[in-house]
Amino acid sequence: MILLSITTTKNSGWREKIKEANKLGLKEIALFPTCLNKKQREELYFLLKKSTIKNIPFVHLRSDMNLEELDFFIKNYKTEVFNIHTQAQYPLIHDYSKYKSKIYIENVFQEFDKKELKNFAGICLDLSHLENDRLLNKKRFSKNIKIIEKYSLPIGCNHISAIKNFTHLDKSGELRYDEHHFENFSEFDYLKNYPPKYFSQFIAIEVTNSLSQQLKVRDYLFDSLFHKNFLNVQIDFSKFFVIPREETEFWIQKVIRELKIVNDKLQILDIFAGTGCLGIAVSKNIKNSFVDFVDNDKKAIEQIKINLKLNKISSKRYKIYKSDLFKKLEGKKYNVILANPPYVAKERLNEVQDTIKEFEPKIAWFGGKRGLVIISKFLKEAKNFLNKDGKIYFEFDPFQKEEVERIAKKENYQIQFFKDQFQKFRYAKLNFRDPISKI
Repeated sequence: MILLSITTTKNSGWREKIKEANKLGLKEIALFPTCLNKKQREELYFLLKKSTIKNIPFVHLRSDMNLEELDFFIKNYKTEVFNIHTQAQYPLIHDYSKYKSKIYIENVFQEFDKKELKNFAGICLDLSHLENDRLLNKKRFSKNIKIIEKYSLPIGCNHISAIKNFTHLDKSGELRYDEHHFENFSEFDYLKNYPPKYFSQFIAIEVTNSLSQQLKVRDYLFDSLFHKNFLNVQIDFSKFFVIPREETEFWIQKVIRELKIVNDKLQILDIFAGTGCLGIAVSKNIKNSFVDFVDNDKKAIEQIKINLKLNKISSKRYKIYKSDLFKKLEGKKYNVILANPPYVAKERLNEVQDTIKEFEPKIAWFGGKRGLVIISKFLKEAKNFLNKDGKIYFEFDPFQKEEVERIAKKENYQIQFFKDQFQKFRYAKLNFRDPISKI
């Protein structure tokens, strides 16, 4: 669930937020009483009792809050998770061992301490802090990512805030991109670069904006976080985190326009299918098509099934194969083969976004030293699976154009190159011409 929040930082207007919650009839929020002393918290609790708010699933604790306060939230507001900062930053005053299974440690200015994490329920992952570290403190970012991935500790809750396109100094004098106030929805788009497994059941929008504004950003996040609209197709990537790129969307749209003029039934192969976005886009737009989806990753296979169901593609119009290249397609012939193979070269790794390197499966994008290992194998085998006059369309890195042409000619293909919307050579169309048939 994505929760609206009442925060208590200076000028956050927490009293007015409770009034606004009453006006909106809100029954559920996340709460951040972190900047209130005991007397102020007593006023907060009094106002909450008189409000429309009935559930507070997620509370950010302050280090001086006693057990009676935790009891108050659990008993009256069905609180399921709490979070605290590391004790290196804010040492605890009270013994919270009674509720350690509900308390998660947040990433802020210190790296995660795996021993401390194991003493509590797990991690409260503040994704805006994580993104800020990715941009400004790569050492801390890498260390925290390593702990998250290596120890598989539960991520029990999240904070999300805005990421600006400029830096500012916080009250401690640290340079930051993250901020607890947003101006437009795009300040949350960084979240799309993080894998679904980093998002928990309890996600608090930690901002000072009004609850009405938070409602709007919540709707935006629901629509955009784990789905992408790809040529009027909804692509979910919750199981296999590979986000379709706009260059890919550009060229497959061109291919669909070309295929629409064909009246005969089309047998199509989507190989290296990943999320299945290419084949599903074709299925949705070309009714006289039957698509085989092929990938060698079991998570990709699961993701393809989800996306086919999501887009209501009839099971009579497709088949799915878990296969290394063409191994399980013996005897098959296709009018069209669509491919977005792994083609990132080792020498180009420094140009790949950090979030892709950290989170997207390497098998989906890394193509060896020059990025051509998989492309070479693919083109060598693909010609055996084409009908007469069958075509291959596939994506590559613009810097590989000359080598792709060399490989294609070696395998007796006729090849045409096409540019993407950024005027870079991005995809190719190939026809196989068997030299023996010309004799």
